[in-house]
Amino acid sequence: MLFPVKFVAIDIFLAGVTAGALGSAAVVIVLSDAKRREQLQDCAYKMRDDGRTMFYMKPKTDSFWPID
Repeated sequence: MLFPVKFVAIDIFLAGVTAGALGSAAVVIVLSDAKRREQLQDCAYKMRDDGRTMFYMKPKTDSFWPID
């Protein structure tokens, strides 16, 4: 009864190890090149600016909910 459960647990563990190894390799590749780091930093600035405009909007005065 526990034999198939062990196979599932081993598969999940190996999938996690594989994902961790591939993720670590991707991080090393991206951060090892200066041009890629600059592109990543520009992307982070753009995402941060877009998030600020999206989530910090002031409510409109003609909206359904009155402003107190």
